[in-house]
Amino acid sequence: MRTKNYFSIVFITLIFVALSSSCTLVRIVAHFNPSVSDYKIFPCDTIPASQNKSLAFTKTESSTLPDFKTWIPAHFRNGTDSLQDFLDQSKTTSFLVMRNDTLLYEYYGNKHEKEDPQIIFSITKGITAMLTAIAIQDSLLDPEQHVSDFIPEYALDDRKDVKIKHLLNMVSGIDFSDRGNLARLAMLYYNRNQSSFIADYDKMSHRPGTFFSYQSIATQILGNCLEKATKMKLKDYLQLKLWQPLGMEYDALYTKDSKKYSNNRAFGGLAIRSSDLLRIGKLLLNHGKWEGKQIIPADFTEKLMKREVRDDSWWGYCNSFWRDGGIDTHFLEDKDFFAAGFGGQFLYVNPTYNVVIVRQGIKETFRWPKVFPRLAVVLGGKDNDVVDICKDYSEQFEGVYESSNGEKYEVVYKGLSAKTGERQWVIFKDVNQTLKTRKLFVAGHFDGRSIGIYRLFYISRAIFDVENNSVKGMYYDNQRAVDMRYFVKKSNLSLAQRKEMLARVRRSNDRKVKIVK
Repeated sequence: MRTKNYFSIVFITLIFVALSSSCTLVRIVAHFNPSVSDYKIFPCDTIPASQNKSLAFTKTESSTLPDFKTWIPAHFRNGTDSLQDFLDQSKTTSFLVMRNDTLLYEYYGNKHEKEDPQIIFSITKGITAMLTAIAIQDSLLDPEQHVSDFIPEYALDDRKDVKIKHLLNMVSGIDFSDRGNLARLAMLYYNRNQSSFIADYDKMSHRPGTFFSYQSIATQILGNCLEKATKMKLKDYLQLKLWQPLGMEYDALYTKDSKKYSNNRAFGGLAIRSSDLLRIGKLLLNHGKWEGKQIIPADFTEKLMKREVRDDSWWGYCNSFWRDGGIDTHFLEDKDFFAAGFGGQFLYVNPTYNVVIVRQGIKETFRWPKVFPRLAVVLGGKDNDVVDICKDYSEQFEGVYESSNGEKYEVVYKGLSAKTGERQWVIFKDVNQTLKTRKLFVAGHFDGRSIGIYRLFYISRAIFDVENNSVKGMYYDNQRAVDMRYFVKKSNLSLAQRKEMLARVRRSNDRKVKIVK
């Protein structure tokens, strides 16, 4: 009871402070949890639909997809018997699938209609990046340009080395993380003067280009630089460079921080309809071309399609798009990418199979990027690991792996999750090359070639290197670091080793482990 009273007092105090001191805090207390209908609580700029609407895709009469059991793993389906039921239960509001300019499937549900706008949250980041690429193409901006050229305050402290390219790839070094400090993210999301907030925020934690941290503040800074470089408001530049050329079917709403300061929220403030989002996906699929005209530079999309393990960026994120979805072949050979937003907003593009998928929803009940690549493969007439055991190499994941500097990891199959039914592994680290190990984390099954964990503050993944149908090693991918380490598979585990490893987990109060014989 004392604990309950304590939290009640704290909550009342926060409300009092908010009402008495800050309009931003009033917003946080009043709304707190962001919603796809947040365009109703922020002032908005309207970007008019095109007067010359494009016929971006044709529709099939049947509007059907392959059996959903061939591309959605069983532990995601939650007992549903049809795709319609699955989409309803997963809180999906729209699901559109296009292949070869044909709209194969179109779904709207959970009290959402085709004509309803919806905040796309961080998919907005990808659109801001596309506008930046256009400005670079027009010689108004340079990726090597310093942010201090546009925001003078950045020249006065450690922020002086931050460049446009660092903002695009989330390696700015700014001490800000969407996953690491939700209170700070809320202050940015509901702030009534974005320009002042980003100019005054002077905390740095790393040298630019050395550390990946997903941060909305980076894209808001980018939007500010873009406006000063183009001498146009974001909403006007968006209308001129994308909305009108693409023949958009509907108006877009671009939310602002406040009527007084009128800063468009570049990191997550666009509200658009799913069919127009699909048009953006088609533009990306076609290497930036629309009806024969190059709208965004081709090298922008080429970078999204090409995986690179470099020293100054994380391979899984490029130009404000994610590249770390499901692994179909070798991860350096896959070409698909996606933009993602809070609550499970997704724009997925797969150039290999000419597929674009839009998924929007009220919430994200599982990791959709594990599903999209599998659907694309099936639509391309191929088999995936859900339907073909030969595409699933998970029986070979278990073993001892060693890097070139002698660091060792052990991967041990744990069994099925009692909660989700998902296959799980435990990854151990040899801390002193004597096989005195400690548990790093429990990894879930991503696809036939990788396992990993998604937590609020970080993502880690083991991507297995397969050659001639045999696991030869693994890439250990810690999202925070911009490097990736390779481990050669040295040996399999004996039954005795597996039991000993799992016994260590049990001694660490993990009582749900099942020994797998």
